[in-house]
Amino acid sequence: MLLIVAVLVVFLGNTYSANNKQQTDIEQLMPEYNSTFAKMNGNYSYKLIWDEKIVPDALQEAKEQYSTNATFKIRRRKVFIKGDNATMEEKVEGALKYPVLRADRFIWDEKIVPDALKEAKEQYSTNATFKIRRRKVFIKGDNATMEEKVEGALKYPVLRADRFLRRLLWFTHYACNGFYDTKGGHNVLTVACLYREIDYTKSKY
Repeated sequence: MLLIVAVLVVFLGNTYSANNKQQTDIEQLMPEYNSTFAKMNGNYSYKLIWDEKIVPDALQEAKEQYSTNATFKIRRRKVFIKGDNATMEEKVEGALKYPVLRADRFIWDEKIVPDALKEAKEQYSTNATFKIRRRKVFIKGDNATMEEKVEGALKYPVLRADRFLRRLLWFTHYACNGFYDTKGGHNVLTVACLYREIDYTKSKY
């Protein structure tokens, strides 16, 4: 089961907003940031001015309606996965952090999610331009949330892969998936991300 939450930061002159499936606005998600936005920007806060007029545009950007005009944009999508017997050894709640490096030029593709799970399970028949795979061991009783475990597993592989990711074409499609094994003496999390370059001259996109 996938729950998708998108968070967008848009800098114009400047503003940021957020969206989830209930279309909750930023004041409901993080009300303290509406009055303390400067805290997010350190010594550069004096250069930023909150502009309510830009909030609707930020919501459009979060919904991938890319007609918005901005000097600079930041956009983030975050996936939370709830495992079942087909994908997890136990019913665990987890989260896959979308690799945010080069996220402005890549497109999440739900069709690739099953292939990413195959890749995590070492079923290497999957087709991809570039792959990231990580296996991380946790001791029994580790109290970190599944979200923290997945983020920790993907953080450094994605950072190390940046020199390869930057070579991929704009609008490359990607997806991540994984499974959590609790049968042995340790808990083992395996996650994988697949990136596929799309030839738009030969596709429906």
